[in-house]
Amino acid sequence: MRTLTSKQRLLRAIRHQEPDLVPVSPRTWTFLIDYYGHNGWQYELKGAAEFDYDPFFYFHAPLPNYVADQRASYEDLPDVSVELDIEHLPDATRVRRRIQTPAGPLTDSMIHYKPGGIYGVSPNPRWEERLLKDEADLERLTFLLPKPTKAAFEPLVAMGEIIGERGLVHVGMDTALTHQAGWAMELVDLMVACYERPDFVRSLLSLYHRHTMAIERCALEAGAEAIYTTDYFSSLSAGWSPQLYREFLLPLIREQAALAHEYGAIFHHYDDGKIMAVLPMLADAGVDVISTVPAPPLGDMDLKQAKALVGDRICFNGYVDAINVVKNGTIEQIRETVRQAIVDGAPGGGFIIGSSDGIRDAPKENVRAYFDACREFGDYDHLGRAG
Repeated sequence: MRTLTSKQRLLRAIRHQEPDLVPVSPRTWTFLIDYYGHNGWQYELKGAAEFDYDPFFYFHAPLPNYVADQRASYEDLPDVSVELDIEHLPDATRVRRRIQTPAGPLTDSMIHYKPGGIYGVSPNPRWEERLLKDEADLERLTFLLPKPTKAAFEPLVAMGEIIGERGLVHVGMDTALTHQAGWAMELVDLMVACYERPDFVRSLLSLYHRHTMAIERCALEAGAEAIYTTDYFSSLSAGWSPQLYREFLLPLIREQAALAHEYGAIFHHYDDGKIMAVLPMLADAGVDVISTVPAPPLGDMDLKQAKALVGDRICFNGYVDAINVVKNGTIEQIRETVRQAIVDGAPGGGFIIGSSDGIRDAPKENVRAYFDACREFGDYDHLGRAG
């Protein structure tokens, strides 16, 4: 029986209490573009009303990322001057950049692919030359960090008032590694440097982590109820060993979680790869929600084992394979996958059924079957049984 709002339903699951229905919150932004021609929180509201799900909404930290955003205005960096050399290619644009800082120059070269083509909806750039070459560049990078302010998050309050009980608003932000240190330096080179130059790696991560923590504090002071960190660069699927993860990355996650809890906020951590080996670490670090916990072959999530291991401390969000099940599966396969996920994950709360990544390019009848199955099997009065 439906008795709760979407926000209440999500919060109960996160707090390891059984709600009325299993919350349904897949990654939908690419599907919304396919279906409505747009995404954004207004279209998330529209989609949630049509397909009956419990959305997470994201207010992304409104600060430019000068590592990748080569053609930014740089107006908030008065001590920096930039020279660009732009070359137009058939399906991309090459941008060579020289940045002059008070501590010396930085240079890079990057290819930006056009969105929506063979490289995806929002393709990552390809670096030909990275900004960070050696230790001397660390001080220079500090001049590319825009100052965060509480005022930048003022629209968060208005957004939350409009959404109300129809979902849970998060402030989305990158970590020290994802889209920051892991873009300033080639990720595999950074991993090697953990063995060869560990103090250098710690200095690089600390530079960005201090900035990330300042952004998070501004968001929390502005009233953020939940902090959502995009951290797939730190995934074991990206190549990190559990040992390096524990030594270099886990302390940063722990500090971000502790800061969120200091303000009474939820800490939601995103890693869409292999997760089983680090789940106990994340539980110890204070992570409240982990996304997207994909099952094999996309990840290694064993939902039954994970529930027994840390299911009383972390809420799992995701799991259903967006490619092999929702996109390419049969209606029967979708229904059975959803049903079994609810049977394994929902008892006792701590489970929000979602998707392994963004639902995209899927037949509309498959998407509807997914949402219908989530509600059909997700009633806590008879979990996993057809309504």
